[in-house]
Amino acid sequence: MAGKGLYGQQQGNENRQAALAAMEHFTDNRSVEGDVVDEIRHALRHPHLHPVVAVLIETLRRTKGEFGKGYSDVRIAAIYGQASFGTQF
Repeated sequence: MAGKGLYGQQQGNENRQAALAAMEHFTDNRSVEGDVVDEIRHALRHPHLHPVVAVLIETLRRTKGEFGKGYSDVRIAAIYGQASFGTQF
């Protein structure tokens, strides 16, 4: 069947549900940045380690990221958002 997708949709007109696309995006991020997220989450859960969070974030900003320079502010905000999700301050 030329011109048809796998499930009967027109070729090139593949729509996925937003929730599934978001879940796949979060899974990809978790596999790449999971260690960093775990470190920040651990520091957030223990009040005496809160100053370490600033050091970890500054390290991300300065170390090599995707394109040879530090991570962007948007990427750091996403990492921090993942780490702080569900934690109580």
